[in-house]
Amino acid sequence: LTDGLLDELARARAHIEARRYEQKAASIDKCVEIINGLSSSLDFDAGGETVANLARIYEFCAAHLHGAGLKLDPTMVDEVIRILSTIRQGWKGVQERNG
Repeated sequence: LTDGLLDELARARAHIEARRYEQKAASIDKCVEIINGLSSSLDFDAGGETVANLARIYEFCAAHLHGAGLKLDPTMVDEVIRILSTIRQGWKGVQERNG
């Protein structure tokens, strides 16, 4: 999901820059849906503080994307891309260490 989300974020950013407002809205909505899906899969009972922090990050990213869409600010999308790329790298590291 994260790889698809990062691809869609790149498309949303391109739509903002190209002033394709309808496509921008659809793309941002899709990104937020994916983020909400990632958030809903979190196990708060088993994950403790780490999961709570991740949920807050996902919430921030979704809100930030809505702001990017309203302000037509591609740098806000860039910030979300940086955050989610860092999370993706962290998950990859965990997978590599644990097989």
